[in-house]
Amino acid sequence: MKKIFVAILLISFLFSLSADEPQKLQKFSRTKTEWVSLAFIGGNIGFGGNISFFTVRWKHFYWEIFRFQGTIGPKCPVSTYFMFGSRYFTINGRTMIGLPLFITSDNRREFRFALGVSGGWNYYRTSESILTLPLEISYLFHTKRYPSIQIGISVEIPLVLVDPEFFPVINGFLGLRF
Repeated sequence: MKKIFVAILLISFLFSLSADEPQKLQKFSRTKTEWVSLAFIGGNIGFGGNISFFTVRWKHFYWEIFRFQGTIGPKCPVSTYFMFGSRYFTINGRTMIGLPLFITSDNRREFRFALGVSGGWNYYRTSESILTLPLEISYLFHTKRYPSIQIGISVEIPLVLVDPEFFPVINGFLGLRF
């Protein structure tokens, strides 16, 4: 009987050595710089993409230093403008400052709320906008390594208009952040 008891103790000891230890929660860094971002966008002007460089992140806010965005849409039926074959289009560069809201304790899921300034050319029908105020809300999922996955919506409110009939550019986007 003692041999069986010792054998059971020995086997349970060996199994306890091979059992996985509970892993500590590994938090994603809130302050890690994002070097580049690529996204596919679509909205009321058309389809396109954007690329951004250098998103510097602090604990309670972030600054996306530069983003270049371009979209092109269908042919404009009332335009006499010949660039891009009389199509709707936007070409602009922007900078954004925002607030992250982390919704999990490991910092892997976050909402971002951003406001910025954008300069470029937004052309729709016969109206143009040169300077806009972009507002953005997005959701990010940070994977264990790169890339992070981002989905969101952006609205560009015209500040300087060539034609007062211009309306906001609204885009949805899906992208990756590295």
